Order: sequence, then C-alpha cells, then structure tokens
Amino acid sequence: MSLYLQHFGLSETPFRITPYTDFFFGGARRRSTLDTLIFAIMPDESIVKVTGKVGSNKTMLCWMLLEHLPAGVETLYLAIRTSLQSGHHD
Repeated sequence: MSLYLQHFGLSETPFRITPYTDFFFGGARRRSTLDTLIFAIMPDESIVKVTGKVGSNKTMLCWMLLEHLPAGVETLYLAIRTSLQSGHHD
C-alpha cells in the first residue's frame, strides 16, 4: 500500500468502506445537492430520504450532511442494504 500512496503522492488511502469526508468532491451538482438537503432539514420536524443508483455517492452525501448540520439537529442514519436478486431477502 505504501508504494501506491507514494506513487500517487498521497498521505492517506483515498478509498475506504466508510467514506472519508475530507475527500468529498462538490462538483457535478454534489455541493448543491448537499446544500438543498441542509435547507430541507432546517425547518422543524423535517424528514429526508436519500435514494439513488449504486455508486451515486449517497453514503458520502449522508456523511457530509451529518457533518454540516447545526448543533441541536437530531439525526438518525439508516443504511439499508437491498438485494438486486428478485425474491432474495437477507
């Protein structure tokens, strides 16, 4: 792994199972989506559900959202894995 980091001039592994929010890329409407989620949550008693295709950065977006909400906002994060196979349930 150290050769990989050295070759690309990195000080940390960029790909992890849990997103590392320091590597968040706000382009391609990701930052505006984050801002919209924050705006939607700010009124009292708001609920937001984030859905999308595999690999569309939903998990990173949720972690960023948790980091950027003001103090006092209560949150619940549910990550639900669904099966792509019809009729297969875990």
